[in-house]
Amino acid sequence: MQRNIGKLAAKGVLAAVMISWGHASLELYPDAAIYRYVSADTYVGFVEGAAAWCGLEPAELERRYGCLESKRLCRERQEIDALEEEISGIRKAMESLRQWNDATRPNAPDAAPWISAAQKLGERRAQWAKDLQKRGMERSRKKKRFLRQVSAPRPLFLEEPCKSELEVRLPGGLVEARLRNEAILDAKKIHIRRYAVLRNHSGIDILSKDTRLYARPLHRPLRPVSFEPWSAASSPQERNATSASFPREKHFFIDRDYAIGKVTLPSDGRELRVLIEGYDVPRQCEEILYSWKEPTVYHSCRFRPPGPVGSDQWIIREGADDRGHPSRGEWENGKYLLPVGRDERIEVRRRLRPLDPSRGGSEGRMPRNWELSLELINKEEKPKTLKIVERLPGADAKSEVKIEKIEGAVEESLEESGRLVMQTVLAPREHKEIRVRFTVRPSKALR
Repeated sequence: MQRNIGKLAAKGVLAAVMISWGHASLELYPDAAIYRYVSADTYVGFVEGAAAWCGLEPAELERRYGCLESKRLCRERQEIDALEEEISGIRKAMESLRQWNDATRPNAPDAAPWISAAQKLGERRAQWAKDLQKRGMERSRKKKRFLRQVSAPRPLFLEEPCKSELEVRLPGGLVEARLRNEAILDAKKIHIRRYAVLRNHSGIDILSKDTRLYARPLHRPLRPVSFEPWSAASSPQERNATSASFPREKHFFIDRDYAIGKVTLPSDGRELRVLIEGYDVPRQCEEILYSWKEPTVYHSCRFRPPGPVGSDQWIIREGADDRGHPSRGEWENGKYLLPVGRDERIEVRRRLRPLDPSRGGSEGRMPRNWELSLELINKEEKPKTLKIVERLPGADAKSEVKIEKIEGAVEESLEESGRLVMQTVLAPREHKEIRVRFTVRPSKALR
């Protein structure tokens, strides 16, 4: 039975293994993984740091040198061991030949037979050296591939067979899980896809019919709370103790629990993507320039997700193109803003100068009067509407900011933090200069 399963597994027919194992489940936590299945033998895998339970009782594990031919990783380990034996045999033969050659000297007047024998031995030595190099390279390649798939060089077995369900607990990092957001763009829509990205290099080939991802860690320490009387010093903490609600969210390993069903996850170190959520949103995009940070115009899209997006890290794809590029989104005014590309056809030059530079002398006082100059060049034959986000120097939440004059653009908003948003339209091939004069009366912390 085991040999038949091995043949099916070698052909990629993993369903046969699922039938022999029955119902199997996998729970993935940030700090651990729990794999439950019914095993037909005592083999566990090439795993380090695992603990096992047979039913409700702890199961004893032992490390062995032997392995089962029906197991994929065992066959790979046996191939490496066979190559090492071949390499060892070639080296011994070469050493024996060297010792015989050193001990043998021609003692007859005619040395021709000895020379002929030496030539043949030299050819044999050269062939062995070539075989040794070939076997060594093959062993190195297979061993490197094998070690990427396992966490221990030798297999782990149960001391006694388990007649009930076997539970194997793996330490964190051996089976990795994270979320990946992807945005696929077409002419009118953005196709939002969220994947669970799984990677297994534990040394156990996992086939699960019921797979779940958990946001909470499996091992959570207990932190008892001691009562303390209220004091004025604790008031700010209490006011800020409320958790941030949607859409103000943080980047989590896994943001909530997911049930992702059947998963075939061999221990090969490769990524497995499992689709867990997908929806489409209208493509509503604009050109945005964050002029205070870099002279790059971003093509950014806004949409309102039906729920939390989990991670702010994204992969952007255009149409059917499989090549994606990374991006990072953010919440802005109740919608999600996602940069999906760069507009290389708009050239930007920025210059910021103080109108009262004497205030920045030895006293280190911040200048108050400024002039901002932006040169924008549209290199295309079509008009461009551009949104400009600028950060005014010396401004914080307590500063007094006054915009005296804007040339070439329309002010959209000015926030207390010194974030100035402007709108402008660039005609085809237009070279436009935007000038902004403003006064900032810094707060005491910046004076």
